[in-house]
Amino acid sequence: MGNWVIHIEGTGCHHNGKEDIDADLLAPRLVEQLQKQGQTIEHASFTSGGRANINIPTSTPAPPPPDANG
Repeated sequence: MGNWVIHIEGTGCHHNGKEDIDADLLAPRLVEQLQKQGQTIEHASFTSGGRANINIPTSTPAPPPPDANG
């Protein structure tokens, strides 16, 4: 017994109404199954659309040391 996390990131069918393959329709069914088995779900969400990398370095990395062989 303890804390756990399921994180799934993918590309594929969503929002086209096909219950057997749409990620946005399958996700809530998984959550419901977990709850029925007695699991406590603290948060569940579904996000779709584009993604932008916002991990901007806060400093410039130091240059490598000079080559000792010249």
